[in-house]
Amino acid sequence: FVEVMGRDSGLIALRSGIAGGAEVILIPETKMQIDELVELLKKDRALKKSSIIAVVAEGDEEGGAVVISEKVKKQFPDMDIRVTTLGHIQRGGKPSCMDRFLAIRMGIAAVEAMKSGNNNVMVGIIKDEVQYYPFDKTVKQFTQLSQELVHLIEVMAS
Repeated sequence: FVEVMGRDSGLIALRSGIAGGAEVILIPETKMQIDELVELLKKDRALKKSSIIAVVAEGDEEGGAVVISEKVKKQFPDMDIRVTTLGHIQRGGKPSCMDRFLAIRMGIAAVEAMKSGNNNVMVGIIKDEVQYYPFDKTVKQFTQLSQELVHLIEVMAS
């Protein structure tokens, strides 16, 4: 079980799970129950798979990866279950030239916004132009996952 960021949205779990070849992806948007997970794991074990990757968004309603793994362990006491919580570690890595350039550009724009009295805004780049967007319109405003992306989970699991 690999837990990634995603308290309110499963986009990171969905994309990393698909890209990493996970057999199971648990995200807040799909509401998979433990009994469904157990059935998927039974099918995979019947296929004699030597390992199974399950990616869990931290906001999945069944709980985080540790809680889910404990529930699964009760169903499969002989299974060697391991949990990795990436959390914010996945944000790490060495910044590229473009990362540094973007940080400088947005940092200067943020300071200039404060100096001009343009407070409580988020700085972003849209079509290569600095844009300001009010914080109250950014917090807890999530884009819904397309059903096509959610369908990919089912295809990958089968």
